[in-house]
Amino acid sequence: MTLRMATHSLPTMERLYLDWPEFYGTETINRHLARYYWAASKLKSTDIVIDVGCGSGYGSFIILKSCAAVLGIDLSQEAINYATKKLEEGRWPKLEYRHGDLSDLELGETFDSVVCIEVIEHLEQECQEKFMSSLVNVITPGGHLIITTPARGEGETTEFHRHEFRRREFKRFLNRFFKCVKFDNPETYNIPKNFMMATCSGLI
Repeated sequence: MTLRMATHSLPTMERLYLDWPEFYGTETINRHLARYYWAASKLKSTDIVIDVGCGSGYGSFIILKSCAAVLGIDLSQEAINYATKKLEEGRWPKLEYRHGDLSDLELGETFDSVVCIEVIEHLEQECQEKFMSSLVNVITPGGHLIITTPARGEGETTEFHRHEFRRREFKRFLNRFFKCVKFDNPETYNIPKNFMMATCSGLI
């Protein structure tokens, strides 16, 4: 199965592009940035990280400050072109962007940390298990997954979401792949309380 998302001309509400702040609004931008700052707080300076579903790439820049190197990957060629253009405006030798199928990450590489911010809810339910298996396959032994998703029924949804998880459902889902799943309180990080934020370790 292949993850298919809609494609639009810039900007779009499907993903965030920081060059259009008036289109998204300050609240939306701050919420998106806060989730990546939370993810960055979970990284070690020696970590090699993959940012899965990196979109326009702004989050990869944030987490790069807390780790050794970042690979951003996204199915949208438009988003990757934008991110790469931004990358070329400066010197960032430890950051790379690639176009790729998020549901089948056969990269031939492994990473200490996988960051997955607001991605899994964009997949149909039958694709989510394969997606998670792909993520697990690129995590090094002893590595971990940092993942966020909105809790179903606790906030507004969008036309771009295919299947949102309820809280217990999401924890059960993650525990099929990881021995240890720790959830943080989103409000501690200035993130709305309807988001689930998990750090997962101990591959099964």
